[in-house]
Amino acid sequence: MTTGPGDQRPEGDDGTRDPGGADGGQYGGGQYGAAPYGAPEYGSPDYGAQPYGSQPYGSPDYGSPSGYGNAYPPPPPAGGYQAYPTGGNQMSGGGTPGGLAPRFGARIIDSLIIGIPMFIVQMIVGAAFGVGQALLDNTSPGIGYWVVSAIIAIVFAFAWTAYFVWFETTKGQTLGKQLLHLRVVGASGGNPTTQESLRRNGYVVLGSIGMIIGIIPIIGTIISWIIDIAMLVIVIIIAVTINSSPTKQGKHDEMAGGTRVVTTQ
Repeated sequence: MTTGPGDQRPEGDDGTRDPGGADGGQYGGGQYGAAPYGAPEYGSPDYGAQPYGSQPYGSPDYGSPSGYGNAYPPPPPAGGYQAYPTGGNQMSGGGTPGGLAPRFGARIIDSLIIGIPMFIVQMIVGAAFGVGQALLDNTSPGIGYWVVSAIIAIVFAFAWTAYFVWFETTKGQTLGKQLLHLRVVGASGGNPTTQESLRRNGYVVLGSIGMIIGIIPIIGTIISWIIDIAMLVIVIIIAVTINSSPTKQGKHDEMAGGTRVVTTQ
């Protein structure tokens, strides 16, 4: 049978070629069972080392987001893991909820901080206009009394409201709360917003309005008394709700969207 050039076989070729033969075979060269390309030969001093281009043993998996693949957990943060708060009264944004007694004490301190300077200024202004004694006796000697009373009421009403709103929104605590280690936390966890502070101090705003209305003869006095009674009822409701709440959040905190008062130590 005549054979063509393509039918010529090397001597000794029985039709099966060594897949790892010297001619490269179908596996890309080298003897059968030889180490992969770049790996040290069997018996050499470097035998057992990683092949060229591969990762060392124990190294992070290539492309792994954590650098350790799925087999290894990521390393702990530099400062270690923080313990999760276990106390039932722990709240975000501060310590434990502030109780009724220290909050009431802080409000008294704040009232004195505002009220004493207000009284001093009132007497100075009244004396300057010749109506100081009339202001003390709450009598009306003339138009000067009403003018001075109106100016003082407007200024004091603004100062009374601004005191609580400014301190809560900028520092998170009034001077009274600072002395008793309390802090107001807004619904989002930081300092209350202006709207939240105005809502939780709504009864203060109401009392400020009562100061201004109270300068109106007869009718203003009656309305001012009604406002004073309403403020007393509101304060009682706030005290009851604070005392009965597990998180010590009063009705005014609820109306402000979830503000709260926490301890700072």
